[in-house]
Amino acid sequence: MRSRQMLWSGDFTGRSSSAFAIHHALPMKQFSLSFFTLLALLCGCRSAGTFEPQWLSDPSQVVYSSEYEGNVRVKLKAKVTESEFVAATERLKLIPHTEDNEYAQNLEALRWKRGPDKRWDPLPDVGGTLISHHFNWWETAKYENGFLYYQMLDLEK
Repeated sequence: MRSRQMLWSGDFTGRSSSAFAIHHALPMKQFSLSFFTLLALLCGCRSAGTFEPQWLSDPSQVVYSSEYEGNVRVKLKAKVTESEFVAATERLKLIPHTEDNEYAQNLEALRWKRGPDKRWDPLPDVGGTLISHHFNWWETAKYENGFLYYQMLDLEK
């Protein structure tokens, strides 16, 4: 039984598995690093991606998209009609901000802010803002001047 264990735990040369692991650790690390680098490149992983929401009827309507700016995970501006805005917010199951008691407690963090890119230009007015939140994750949207403004925030303290 012992010799059978050695055969299965070794590299078929009689060396123990720890000797095999030490002997092959460096090439495996290089392979792993190369493999994951290649995988990231093939998947299109990058630091500044483009958010393509499934809830928007036509992705070509997006005129601005940004990810990972502080606690803002996603910002999106899209040229839509008012009926397309309503359809998108229904798919997202957003409600008026006035119906959520926690909105007022987090108003400063959830307030619409311009910049840093000039294409992100919502007015600071929160009137008409629709929201959804689960724990610390918040989604806010509003329709203004023919554009849908949407942002997803993480308010973890």
